[in-house]
Amino acid sequence: MSKVDLSVGGKSVAVLAGHLSQIIDLARDNPEIPGSMLDEAKHACADLAFATDFPSRPLLPQAQQLSAIASNLADAPLGAALTDTLSILPWTQNPNYRGRPEFADYLSVSTYCMLTGSGGLVANDQVWSGLFIMGANTDYPAHAHPALEAYFILSGTAIWWREGENPIARPEGSTVFHDRMRSHAMRTLNEPLLCYFLQSGELGPHAVPSV
Repeated sequence: MSKVDLSVGGKSVAVLAGHLSQIIDLARDNPEIPGSMLDEAKHACADLAFATDFPSRPLLPQAQQLSAIASNLADAPLGAALTDTLSILPWTQNPNYRGRPEFADYLSVSTYCMLTGSGGLVANDQVWSGLFIMGANTDYPAHAHPALEAYFILSGTAIWWREGENPIARPEGSTVFHDRMRSHAMRTLNEPLLCYFLQSGELGPHAVPSV
């Protein structure tokens, strides 16, 4: 199994983990996000900083947007860490959306990777975390999942809808929480969206399209 040079891959993942840990601290201002979820996420970031196993994986074309996004981040060290780790992160897509015409545009410009948890760089059975990329001017149709979920918007603005609420613009720096099986959707504007996400509770099942 091939691995990247730890002088770049491992150190950059450690830098990325440090930045994400700081983002988790800022998210405590959102009272919707359970404190226990954020506590577990902090522990997960600490483990992520010591990740050493980086199997060779194909880089999905949708993930290549990250280079341009990272170069425009106000936080230059975070941008550099994202650029350095782009090719070693396990980018993938939700299999439940494949073959669904309403998700075709979304899948053509969107991807995510797991940092901690199933399929991630380090194992964790309490909180799963990762990065999510979505191209500009695209709809992510309504969907839901049994896990609790928190998004931290690192770059871009999206119109966010949660079941029972009116759509609202969520800019960079915003946090969004989704309760279990609460339908939600989003639409990007004229720039791509980059988010850090957490999931806890009933982990495992992928999101499914909302009926």
